[in-house]
Amino acid sequence: MPLSTIAEAQARATNSIKHARRATFLARFADTLIITCIVLLMILLFASFIGCIVSIMDQGHYKWMGILLIGH
Repeated sequence: MPLSTIAEAQARATNSIKHARRATFLARFADTLIITCIVLLMILLFASFIGCIVSIMDQGHYKWMGILLIGH
C-alpha cells in the first residue's frame, strides 16, 4: 500500500487540511524516492548482468564492453 494513501486516510481521520497537505506531499515524495531507488537498483543489476555475459564472452572487441560495464 502506497504511503500517500495511508497519509490521506490519516489526514481524513484527523480533519486537519494543513496537516493533510503536508503529510500527503511528504508521503508522495517518499513513494517517488522509493520507486526511483528500486528502478536505479534494477538498472545497476541489469548492467552488471550484461557485464558478466560480456566478460564471459571476452573475445577481442567485446572486452572493452565488460570493462565499461563492470569497471574491472
